[in-house]
Amino acid sequence: MKLFYNHFKYTIHNLIAHPLMEILHLVGLSTLGNHVHNLTLPSDHGFDHKKPTLNMSLCPSCKSQEIVAINETGYDSGLGECFRTIACKSCKTRWDEIYTLTDQEIV
Repeated sequence: MKLFYNHFKYTIHNLIAHPLMEILHLVGLSTLGNHVHNLTLPSDHGFDHKKPTLNMSLCPSCKSQEIVAINETGYDSGLGECFRTIACKSCKTRWDEIYTLTDQEIV
């Protein structure tokens, strides 16, 4: 039974949640789409469902989609984090997106 589960554990997620998530995003309901996406992940996926999902395509202040990356980046080798500065054209808010290194892969 475990072999059957492992073989199909992402089927509902991939066939239903991903298309539905995209449709919800297109009609302006990205947060709901992200929620549907996260709820259909297998329980052993390792995703932290308690941590809020960030919508990195919207300004955190005014929710505008008019955001641009500024050529300011940084890296903290001690924390394994890098960041890039983003600005909103609508409300002029600036913030850093922080990325954490979680794995390495030889390519």
